[in-house]
Amino acid sequence: MSSGYVRTSIKDFLTANSPEVVVDFSAEYMNVKDILIKYSLADEDPFLGIEFIPSQELPQGILSNNKEGCYREFGTIFLHIVSAISLTHTDNIITRADALIDLFRGATINNEILVESVSPANFNSSATLNFDRGYEAATININFYRNNNL
Repeated sequence: MSSGYVRTSIKDFLTANSPEVVVDFSAEYMNVKDILIKYSLADEDPFLGIEFIPSQELPQGILSNNKEGCYREFGTIFLHIVSAISLTHTDNIITRADALIDLFRGATINNEILVESVSPANFNSSATLNFDRGYEAATININFYRNNNL
């Protein structure tokens, strides 16, 4: 998982700038039904799953230690754009993905989290979530870094 600061900042950024219902997949959900119940969603309601994948934290100077200096946190955020399957679900997912890509491309969040890259939406089953009960997802990856000045 990413640092608490990054997790909170990204979720707050999404809440303030996107109409998506954000579901943090760090919690344990056994199936789609559990998600729908927890977030009071109807069977056909779309939602956005979010996962925080840490990479590493590196000192940014030879004098950095546990109490002072600067450490750079790197990570990836997976945004899973989920939709109930319908005749138009693919277009719906792509439209939502494009809006999220536009939101994050080149963004600096809270003057600390710098988005380095955002991927196009990927529907490949090995790159995203696999749902039962008539849902599909596409995933976009957001690569970021944050300087943590101690």
